[in-house]
Amino acid sequence: MRSRRAIAGHLGRHTSAGFTLLEVILAMAILLLSLAAVSQLVLTAHSNARSARDRGTAQMLADSLMAELIAGSLPLESTSETPLEDVVDGVEPDWLYAVDVSATDLDGLLRVEVLVRQDAAQIARPAEARLVQWLIDPDYPFVQPGESASSGGSSSSSASGGSSGEAGTGGTQP
Repeated sequence: MRSRRAIAGHLGRHTSAGFTLLEVILAMAILLLSLAAVSQLVLTAHSNARSARDRGTAQMLADSLMAELIAGSLPLESTSETPLEDVVDGVEPDWLYAVDVSATDLDGLLRVEVLVRQDAAQIARPAEARLVQWLIDPDYPFVQPGESASSGGSSSSSASGGSSGEAGTGGTQP
């Protein structure tokens, strides 16, 4: 039989092999804080990806609209806040466009600005793209070298010209 002293010494040396309740609660708190931070990063990344997609779509639609104006598929005249689905097939209904055609200081040259944006009434943070291009006025009577302005040999040139593209809302206007 063992002595009391041997039994007491054996019990005193016995330590628990598991975790205490405080250690478990602390580990759970650290895990939950880490998960909250990661989930916030995922939500921010998703929002930024959606915003980048919308800005890219706006730029592509502005390029397409400008190409249609240059080709003559659309009339070269100013419009304001028109739904883009009326002009381009297969586009979502929340896109609007505006065209501003104005004369420049140079005869026969027009400044054409195309603005494509999402409808602010439907989208919380609407994306937009603005494209500015200078085009030759199709209605301007050009005189060929060696011809006089009174002769009937003047011809109208198709719309083409130099461009000054601007993406988003930043940039300088010519």
